[in-house]
Amino acid sequence: MIDHPSGTTAVPPALALVVSKSDWNARAVESILDPGEYVALRATTSGHAVQFARSASPDIVIVQGDLADPALDDVCRALLREDLLGATCPVVVITSNGGPRERRLDLQRLGVWEIFGQPLDPEALALHFSRLLGARRELRRVSERVMIEPETGLYNERGLLRRAAELGAHATRFHEPLACIALRPVSDGAATPPSPAAPGIAPLIVHLANTIAPIVRMSDVLGHLRPRELGVIAMGDGENSAFKLVERMRTAVESSPLVMGGLIRRLSIAAAVCAVPDFAQSAVSAPSLLQRVAGLMRDSGADTPEGDIQIVDPVPRARD
Repeated sequence: MIDHPSGTTAVPPALALVVSKSDWNARAVESILDPGEYVALRATTSGHAVQFARSASPDIVIVQGDLADPALDDVCRALLREDLLGATCPVVVITSNGGPRERRLDLQRLGVWEIFGQPLDPEALALHFSRLLGARRELRRVSERVMIEPETGLYNERGLLRRAAELGAHATRFHEPLACIALRPVSDGAATPPSPAAPGIAPLIVHLANTIAPIVRMSDVLGHLRPRELGVIAMGDGENSAFKLVERMRTAVESSPLVMGGLIRRLSIAAAVCAVPDFAQSAVSAPSLLQRVAGLMRDSGADTPEGDIQIVDPVPRARD
C-alpha cells in the first residue's frame, strides 16, 4: 500500500491472468478489464499459464476457449491441480458458445468458478469481476490479521516472514548462523486431483506439513510459503547442518505415502537452501533471503529431481 498525504490509501491494481490461444480473443477479454484496476498477464499455453500462476499469484484467472476444444480442460486442470492458485482466486471461463449443460458441469467439477458464453455484456461482466475481486481482497485482509494456518497449526506466509525478521535480528545481534530452506512436494502423480469443492489447503501440502513438523527442532520455524510450498528458518545452522535437516525431512516424507482417492501417492521433496555463517555480515534481510530461496526453487520448475538440493549463492556482505 502507498500512503498519500491526503490520508487516502491507494489500492494496487489487481493482477489478471488471461489465458487464450488467440491473440485477438485475448485482447477482447483484456478490453473488458479496467486498466486502472487491473494489470493483465497473457498466457497462450497451459505451461505458460502454470508458470505465471506459480510465480505471479494472480488475483483472477480468465480462460478463453471453445467448449468443444479438449485443450480448454487441459488448461483448467493444469491451473487447478494441487491448489496452485489458492482457494480464493476466481477462475472463470469465457467461451464462444454456450455448450451443453454436461460440458459446463465438467469444467465446474475441475474447479472453474463460472462460465460465460456469448453474447457477452462487457459492462455487466466487468462489474461481476469487480465483485469477485472485492471478495478476494476482503478475504486477504482478514487472512493478514492471522499468522497461523488452522489446518496445519503452522505459520502462514505472513507469520513465517514475520518470524524470519525476528530471528534474523537475533542472529545479527549475536553474529550467529542462519539457514533458510524452501520445500516443495514431488510426487509420482499416481493419484486423482483433489476435489475442487474441498476448502482450504490441498491435502498433499497438509500431509507434507504434518510429516515434516515432528522432524524440525523446537528452535526452528516451519511455515507455509505459497499454497504448495513450505519454508524452514533454522537458527544456528550452517550449510552442512541444513543439508542434514533436509535429508531427515526427505526420509520422513518418502516413508509416508499419501492415500488419495483410494490410490497410493508416493512423495519426496525438492529443496533450496541458503546458509549464512554470520548473519551480521549479510546485506540481505532474513525475509528477503527466505523469499529468494523460494524463488530459486520455483524457477527450477516442477521436474526437479527429488534427490537435488538447490543451493542459493552466498548473500552479499554488508558494508563495514
